[in-house]
Amino acid sequence: MTLPTQASYVFQISFGEKILASASEDGIVRLWNLTDGSLAKALVGHEGAVETVAFRPTVRPYKQQLLSGGIDGMLRLWAADGETLQHWRAHDQGVSAIAWNPKGTLIASGSTDKTVKIWADNGTLQHVLTG
Repeated sequence: MTLPTQASYVFQISFGEKILASASEDGIVRLWNLTDGSLAKALVGHEGAVETVAFRPTVRPYKQQLLSGGIDGMLRLWAADGETLQHWRAHDQGVSAIAWNPKGTLIASGSTDKTVKIWADNGTLQHVLTG
C-alpha cells in the first residue's frame, strides 16, 4: 500500500490497530486508514512541527489513544477519533522522542533541552533525567 504524499516532511510514524499515525513538519498529526490508505483524520493542536508520535499500548480499559510531541514543547494525548484528551507543557524546548511503558501507564519524553522526563499518563511529572 502506498499512502498519499504529504506536503511536508514526516518525522515519525506509529502503527495503531487499524490506522497509522504520522508526525509532520506542518504541525499536523495525520491518521491513515490501513485498509485503503485514505486519510482518516488530521489532528491539529501543536504550534509548529510535530516531531514524534506513539500509540498507547492497547491495554484495557483504554480505548485506542496516541501521544504526540512537538517543537512547542507540548505533549498531546489524543483519542483515535481525534479528540484531544489532555495536553501539557512537557519541556522548555522541543519534544524529540516519546515512548510508553508496556502497560500504557507511564510516558517517557526526550527533548532538545537535554532531559528525559517520566510522566504518569495523567500528565503528572514523576522523574527528570539529565545528562
